[in-house]
Amino acid sequence: MRWRMAVAAVVLVMTGLFVVQSCGQDKGPLLVDHPGYAVYRKYCRRCHGNEGDAVKASRIAHRHVDLGSAAFHDTTTVDEVLSVISNGKGRMKGYQDRLDATDLDAVTAYVAALADARRANDKR
Repeated sequence: MRWRMAVAAVVLVMTGLFVVQSCGQDKGPLLVDHPGYAVYRKYCRRCHGNEGDAVKASRIAHRHVDLGSAAFHDTTTVDEVLSVISNGKGRMKGYQDRLDATDLDAVTAYVAALADARRANDKR
């Protein structure tokens, strides 16, 4: 019985050390203070991930766009982003019936800011 308690104590200590060590590495979601973050979190995060990095978001990530990538931002205009959010594209449904103009503009601005935020976050 004592050896089980000793093993449990060692496991708890090792877990605590791991948690303390990994706390500084988790940068958390980007731009949480951005006006569009709440809308993104509610409607977009499930498929596009916390940072717009669909690779981590779902098992069907290969079908999603990495919204924080430089390539996406170099080839996509803000008007195109707004159009896709509003009207949908492919398997993504449109949100113009669920979001008002203010929320559509806010989430579009959030997506537009993701690449710069990810670059800055990666430098930390």
